[in-house]
Amino acid sequence: PDLAVEEIERRAADHRFVSVLVLAQGEALLGRRQYWPVFKAAVWDKAQRVQDAGGRYFNPGLPQLCTVCQIPMLFTEPGNPRWICYRESEHAGETYHTCSDGCKSIFDHEPQKYIQSWLPVHQILQGHCFKPDVDPSAPGFDPMAAVLDYYRMNVGRDNLDIEGSEDARNFADWGAGQNPKEGQL
Repeated sequence: PDLAVEEIERRAADHRFVSVLVLAQGEALLGRRQYWPVFKAAVWDKAQRVQDAGGRYFNPGLPQLCTVCQIPMLFTEPGNPRWICYRESEHAGETYHTCSDGCKSIFDHEPQKYIQSWLPVHQILQGHCFKPDVDPSAPGFDPMAAVLDYYRMNVGRDNLDIEGSEDARNFADWGAGQNPKEGQL
């Protein structure tokens, strides 16, 4: 981790330095203390540089999902807002991740019910959400762009900021002259 942080900091001043690929899943999760400096250098410091330059930072990553409740594992440990809360369970030689003590207990009680879960983020990371003609081994392959193409998302039109977007214009046109409180269901 120390060498990774050193390299990130060395490259950070270069305007061509766009992002760092930080894998969310692997043998050791980034929530472990040893990886916090890498995460901080790759994400937090970059976000601060973008904000200082007057821009907005968008995280292109995918969250890990709880094997039981399938909620993105973005919550922090009680009492420590710097650590992502997760629990591990072993079953049949595989490691499964859950978001809390409650979900871990549920998984440990009946793992067969949850080991077959189809989690979209995991399917994406395993390469199951690309169009048939996509070659993930091709030089310069961008998995996020391939997934967005698979889901027919037009980056910049279907996501990101609403201010100035087609959706903002449509909402303004549809609600022109209407009291927002009267339009509520």
